[in-house]
Amino acid sequence: MAKTQKSADSSAPLKITKKSMGLSKTEKGKKLRLEKNKAKRKRQDERRKKREALGERAPAKEVPRTIENTREYDVTMVDPNDEEIAHLEMNDEMATYFKRETTPKVLITISQCAKMKTWKFCYELKRCIPNSEMFSRKYVSMKKLVKQALEKKFTDIIIVNENRRKPSELTLYLR
Repeated sequence: MAKTQKSADSSAPLKITKKSMGLSKTEKGKKLRLEKNKAKRKRQDERRKKREALGERAPAKEVPRTIENTREYDVTMVDPNDEEIAHLEMNDEMATYFKRETTPKVLITISQCAKMKTWKFCYELKRCIPNSEMFSRKYVSMKKLVKQALEKKFTDIIIVNENRRKPSELTLYLR
């Protein structure tokens, strides 16, 4: 606790002087930082003088620690030159789709009981996406819808859901 000085008048309030309190936290922190910086500069100067004195035989500069040079090897990472991976890529059932050898056929459908804004949004989607068709889902379950889409050779399905009478979310099923 801080020391107080008594005044000549006993009725006057006691004054707390800064001198009696010592250094404040900010002053202590500032002093500590200055000491750390001095020590750091001193170490750097010593290393620099040592390198100059030794010339070509000087030790190499210290490499800073980064995320990249401290990263541990991850076993789950796949080597791109692996034969097994190359074989899987050659026999991939979706390879024709991603190499654009087949044209995608997109089914656009709406959530149950959709309002006018959602319908308009779906028609705009249909205009923007080539080779797409629109289908009102009504009360057909998602399982049946996906099965029917596969039978009719659709490659992708877009389901537009609405919240508070406005389109709010797109669900994509990519085959």
